[in-house]
Amino acid sequence: HLLEMNVEIKDTKRPLLSLMFLGPVGVGKSLACEIIAENLFGEDNVFTLNMSLYQDPYSLKELLSSNKGIYGEESSSFIKKIKTHPHLLLIIDEVDKANNEVLDFIHSILDRGGFFDLKGKYIDMHNAMIIMNSNYGFSDENSFSSNIKRDKQTHKIFRFILFSPYDYSVNT
Repeated sequence: HLLEMNVEIKDTKRPLLSLMFLGPVGVGKSLACEIIAENLFGEDNVFTLNMSLYQDPYSLKELLSSNKGIYGEESSSFIKKIKTHPHLLLIIDEVDKANNEVLDFIHSILDRGGFFDLKGKYIDMHNAMIIMNSNYGFSDENSFSSNIKRDKQTHKIFRFILFSPYDYSVNT
């Protein structure tokens, strides 16, 4: 069904497909990412960013530069991977934990289909598929996902896929 969804939402200025997997811990969001990666992209064409590592004010600099916290001459492993594998699956794990500057950066990638590296070269992500994971559900009105859910512009950028715990008592 992912390929069918792609036909519906393809926008030439945005990444190939952008999804947001939402649900509590242990419902299979990461497993779903692994299955998609294995079946559609292959091991070499997957890159995962764990946003729990990008929570401080210097996070965006760390994401874009190989020199921690300093804008350096050499690109980060993230940028190198995108340059060498333009048809990749980018998994953004625990997106709700990212620093606000990093979230703005991710949002601009989703909206524009790419970004400029430290040398001013445009990094095209039109052929990438992006999956973001969040452990938050929709029960907390102040949660990250509730705020995104109310943002109409966000719905134009990516699709939500909700994961919920399996109730074993129903089938016993």
